[in-house]
Amino acid sequence: RVVGIATRGLAIGDSPEIFKPLAFRPDQLNCWGCEWMSMIGRVKPGLTTAAVDADLARISTLVREQQSSRRNSQWGLYEKRLSDLLVGDIRPALFVLMGAVGFVLLIACANLANLLLARGQSRQREMAIRTAMGAGRSRLLRQLLTECFVLAIGGAISGLLLAAVAIRALPAIGSQNLVRLGAITIDGRVLLFTAGISIAISVLFGLVPALELAQGKLFGAIKDGARAVGGAGAHRLRATLIVGEVALALMLLVGAMLMIKSFGRWTAVDPGFVPERVLTVRLQLPEARYPAPAQRAAFYERLLRDVRAIPGVVRAGGIVALPMAGDNWTGTFEVEGYQPPANGRLPWGDFRIASSGYFEALGIPVKRGRPFEDGDDLQGRRVAVVDEVLAETYWPGQDPIGKRVGTQGRDSTRWYNVVGVVGHVIQNGPRDERRTQLYLATLQRPEAQISLAIKVAGDPASLVVSVRRTVLAIDPIQPVFEAQPMDALVARSAAQPRFTMLLLGTFAGLAVLLAGVGIYGVMSYTVAQQTREIGLRLALGAEPTSVLGMVFARGMSLAGLGVALGVGGALAVSRFLASQLFQVQPSDPLVVGGVAIGLLGVALLATYVPARRATGVDPVVALRNDQ
Repeated sequence: RVVGIATRGLAIGDSPEIFKPLAFRPDQLNCWGCEWMSMIGRVKPGLTTAAVDADLARISTLVREQQSSRRNSQWGLYEKRLSDLLVGDIRPALFVLMGAVGFVLLIACANLANLLLARGQSRQREMAIRTAMGAGRSRLLRQLLTECFVLAIGGAISGLLLAAVAIRALPAIGSQNLVRLGAITIDGRVLLFTAGISIAISVLFGLVPALELAQGKLFGAIKDGARAVGGAGAHRLRATLIVGEVALALMLLVGAMLMIKSFGRWTAVDPGFVPERVLTVRLQLPEARYPAPAQRAAFYERLLRDVRAIPGVVRAGGIVALPMAGDNWTGTFEVEGYQPPANGRLPWGDFRIASSGYFEALGIPVKRGRPFEDGDDLQGRRVAVVDEVLAETYWPGQDPIGKRVGTQGRDSTRWYNVVGVVGHVIQNGPRDERRTQLYLATLQRPEAQISLAIKVAGDPASLVVSVRRTVLAIDPIQPVFEAQPMDALVARSAAQPRFTMLLLGTFAGLAVLLAGVGIYGVMSYTVAQQTREIGLRLALGAEPTSVLGMVFARGMSLAGLGVALGVGGALAVSRFLASQLFQVQPSDPLVVGGVAIGLLGVALLATYVPARRATGVDPVVALRNDQ
C-alpha cells in the first residue's frame, strides 16, 4: 500500500526507487557476521567529525563486548560523508580534468595574446594617426579593450553553445555507473563563471597589446609608412608566450598518454573469467510467494533445467552477485583447525552463492576437485568451493579437498566440505583487494535473488526473449530484469578510467593543436616582418637553404626551450595523476620521451610552411615594396 511520495532526488542514483519499511527476520537478527546494512544519519549542528567517530567507537566497543563469544572483534562502525561516498572515487579524476581545462585555457589565452600583439603591430600607423588627431592614451586603451571585450563575449557565447551540445554527449562517453552524469546542466553559476572568465581574459590579455600600442613610439610608424614597427619587447613577449604554450601542451599530453597507457594495462588484466558470448539476467523472488528455502530451491532447479534446454544455450548457471555488476557480499567464516590470532579476528572474505554450471558458463577454471553439481541440494551433504587465494592462505602446501569451512548459523556453526578449488575472480575491477572467495551451493542456500550467466553459441541479445518466456512459463508474474551481455558489465567497470582518458586525451589534442597554430602564427608573422631582410639576404647571394635554416632555427629553438621546460613541469605535475594510474609510473621515461619527440615533430611541421614561404621571397619585389 502506497503511503507517501518521496521528494525527487531523494534516491541515491538517477533511477526511480520504491521504499519499503526495514523489518528484520529472526534469522537475520541472530546472524552475527551478516553485515549487510548501511546507515544514514544527519549530524547534529556543531558536532565535529572527531566527536562522531568517538561515539561510534564507543558503540562498537559495547557491541563487541556483548558478542565476545563470537570472536569477531574486527567489527566496528565507521563514518563517511555521504557526498564522499557518492563522488569520492571520481573526485580526483574531476580535479585532473579541471587542471587540464585550465591548461587549455592558458594555451588559448597565450594564442590570443600573440594574435592581438601581431594585430596591434599592424595597426601602429592607425594608432599614430589617431594620436596625431588628438586621441589620448586612455581613449586608445578604451577602444582596444572594448574590441577585446567584444571578441571575448562572442567566444563565451559560442563556447556555451558548444558546451550545451557536449553535455548531451557526456552520457554516451561515460556510463550509467558514473555518479549523476546525466544531471550535469548549465545553470546560473556556470553562466556567471563563464562571464567572469571572459571578462578577465579580455582585460588581462587585451591589456598587454593595448599598453604596447598606447605607449609605443607611434610617430615612427607614420614616417615608416604602412610597415609595422615592432619593438624588441614585443618580440620577446611573443617568444615567451610560444615557449609557455609548448610547455603546457607537453605537460597535458604527457598526462593524456599516461592515462592511455594506464587504461591499456587496466583492460589487459585477466578478470578470471571469459565474458564473451555470455548473457546475464537477474531475478528477485518475492518473499511472499517463495518464503521457504525449499520453494526457492525448487524454482531455481527448474529454471536452470529449462534455460539449458533453450536452443543456442551452451552452458547456464546462477550466482547471487555477478562479477563486475557492482554487487558484493562479504563476511566472516571459520576454517576448521585454524586458530585466530590473539585479537580474535576471524577469516573474512567474499561470499558467493552459485549453482551448478556457473563456473563452466563463465569459463572460471577449476584448479582442483570439482565444481557444484545438480545433486548438491538441501538433501545432500553441505559442500563448498573455494578460490585459490583462500586455499593458499589457510592450507598452504596442503590439499584443500575434504577440508571444512563454516558459516555462523542461528545457533551454531554450519560446516561445509570443500569439494573444489577455482581460480580467483575480480569482482569489481583490477584495483580490487585480492580477498578470499567462498562459494556455497545455490540449492543448499537458496537466496531470494539470483543472476543467471548463460553461455550462448551466437549473439547473447538474441536469447533475451526466449529466457523471459522460459521464466514466465514457470511463474507468469515473475519479472526478469537487467538482461545484458557480460561484456557490457565488464565495460562498465572500466567506465571511470575510460571517461577520464577520453576527456584528458581530447583536451591534450586540443592543446597540441593550439600550440601548433601558435607556432605557425608567430613564425608566419616573423617571416612577414622580415621580408625586407630576407630579400636583402637573397639579393646579396644567400642560398635559399640558409634562409630556410634561419627560420627553422628560430622556430625550433622556441619549441625546444618549451619542450625542456615542459618535461620538467610534467615530471613535477604528473605525480598528481598517480591515484588515477594503474600499473604505470607517473614519470614513465618512454611516455615522457615519446611525447617530447612527438611535440618537436609538431613544431617542425608548424615551422615548415613559414620557412618554405621565406625561401620563395622575390628580392626585387621585397625591396620595391619596402620603398
